[in-house]
Amino acid sequence: MATMSLPPPFPVDCRLVVFDLDGTLYRQSKLRWTMLGELLTEGGAGKLRRIRDLGRFRKLREDLSDAGQPGFDAELFSRAAALTGRSEKDMRALVQVWMEERPLRHLRAARVEGAAELFEALRAKGIIVAIWSDYPIAAKRAALGLKADMALAATDPELDTLKPNPRGLAMLLERAGCRPDQALMVGDRMSRDGAAAAALGVAFLLRSAKDGPTGVPRVVDFTKLAAAVFAAVQSSDTGLPR
Repeated sequence: MATMSLPPPFPVDCRLVVFDLDGTLYRQSKLRWTMLGELLTEGGAGKLRRIRDLGRFRKLREDLSDAGQPGFDAELFSRAAALTGRSEKDMRALVQVWMEERPLRHLRAARVEGAAELFEALRAKGIIVAIWSDYPIAAKRAALGLKADMALAATDPELDTLKPNPRGLAMLLERAGCRPDQALMVGDRMSRDGAAAAALGVAFLLRSAKDGPTGVPRVVDFTKLAAAVFAAVQSSDTGLPR
């Protein structure tokens, strides 16, 4: 039986697909509006300060991402505590509750269409599926109902580095035992995910409802891509070797 190759933007000999998480596998804007509603209606005393401090925390994280240096976590919470007047312990608790725990119950409803099907199709084709995120992954992945072969978060001690530093992507390539030209990075931000992929010569797919730079392939959701991969699986006697 003839083997159908995967469509662009997949590399010809694709062995690994690395997905960003926030904004790529679920619609982040939808989740943020939902969480703002909860902060306003269920936040209790000090709700406006809480909203302000979480916004400051996100801005500080962006600033440290631009710096691109390892060892961001301790500096992030130290600077956030100084900026907000909270203790580092209080700041960590605030982030854990409102940015990590409470959003979990809303993730499945915000999941990008076709994400689960694409994961399933890629793994059926023998392609390694990985998630690389600036935030903790395990609980979000489980809430989204997605199964990946590998996961790496910036908060993991062995990484401790934010995008666009490509160190995390390089680690996943090494763990998968594949070259950059055998991998595809899927993300929602050119300045973070796209820049990391470009630094290593990895193909990039933008998941966005808005047009990206000229020449950068883009999808709004993963429905058609999942169907194309399934077609390639069904046309093959066997998938690609791991």
